[in-house]
Amino acid sequence: MFVISVTAVNDVIASMQMILSVIGQEFSDPIECYLCKDKAYNTTCGEPTTEEELEEMDKVHCKKGACIKWTFYKNHELMMLRTCSEKIRINLLFDNVCHTERNGNGYLCLCPHNMCNTASSTHSPLIISIIIALLSSKLFYVL
Repeated sequence: MFVISVTAVNDVIASMQMILSVIGQEFSDPIECYLCKDKAYNTTCGEPTTEEELEEMDKVHCKKGACIKWTFYKNHELMMLRTCSEKIRINLLFDNVCHTERNGNGYLCLCPHNMCNTASSTHSPLIISIIIALLSSKLFYVL
C-alpha cells in the first residue's frame, strides 16, 4: 500500500516551483538559433554533418523563447525546420524535450541554449530526472 506524506508533498511542490522558475528564466535569455527549412534527408538543413556546413547555415537572434528543430510531413515529404520559437505560432510549454505532434505528423524539439537546434535529438534534461527522483523517493513510502 502506498501512502502520501503531506510533508513530502510540500517539499516536492516547493522543489518543483523552484525548478520551474529556473526553467522559465532559462527561456527568457536571448540566444542564437540555426535557421533553415528544407527536406529532412540529404540536405544541409536536415543533416548538417561538418562544422563548415554548420557555419554556413543561417542564424536567427531569438530574444525570448527557445530554439526549435521540427521535423514534419508536407505533401508526403519529410521536412525540417530550424528556427526560434518567436518565429512560428506555437502553443506548447517549453520544457527542453522533444514532443510528437498529436496527429503524428511531426516531431518537435525545444532547447534553450545557443545553436542547440542542430543535434539529431534533444535529450531530456537533468531536471526531469531530479523531479522523478524527488517524486519516487519523497512522495511515497511503503507501509
